[in-house]
Amino acid sequence: MSNIKHTLLLCLGILLGMTAFGSAEAQFHWGVRAGADFSKFPTTAEQFKSDYYTGFHVGPTVELSLPLRFSVDASLLFSQKKVGMTIEETKAKDILKTNYIIVPVNAKYSIASLPGADVMVIAGPQFNFKLSNNLEELKDLNNLREAEAKKASVGVNVGLGVRVLKMLQISALYNATLSDDYKFTSLNQTTKDVFNAKTNSFVIQAAVLF
Repeated sequence: MSNIKHTLLLCLGILLGMTAFGSAEAQFHWGVRAGADFSKFPTTAEQFKSDYYTGFHVGPTVELSLPLRFSVDASLLFSQKKVGMTIEETKAKDILKTNYIIVPVNAKYSIASLPGADVMVIAGPQFNFKLSNNLEELKDLNNLREAEAKKASVGVNVGLGVRVLKMLQISALYNATLSDDYKFTSLNQTTKDVFNAKTNSFVIQAAVLF
């Protein structure tokens, strides 16, 4: 929990710093963000296959609009990610579910203006803090039951978004985890070398700002 507190203080410091550095044109907004995650493990191991499954995230968000078409947002989201795992030899399959508190901090730049809308490029870091998972409930994949889940990880978001009527934002992002979410302690060394336990996700989300 202290890691979450430190991260939130860092995000708040970034926003306050940019407010002090910006001009009188800077504007602060708050709202709610929600969306869907389509997640999998990128793996080249022949013994395993990882499938995209749909999760979700929801929570409060804040945004600082700056001059020169820039803005920065930070969110505190509850997220449930699901990853499908199949052993090719036996076709045994389970769905790994993990609950997180995630804190994305994204910079946005408007690249085009349309009637009533702006198109933005989006990029920034994301901090993930594990709350719980269903490792002990998995029935078919013994290797996954013996996995060690990391308490925290760091990722990066990149994508595009549309701001409509200044209140509604819709975005499509790719989230790549830079550090491992899981360590598969029971796998043999050959499989460990090619199994990437980073959770990568395609994200579709919407935010309403006031």
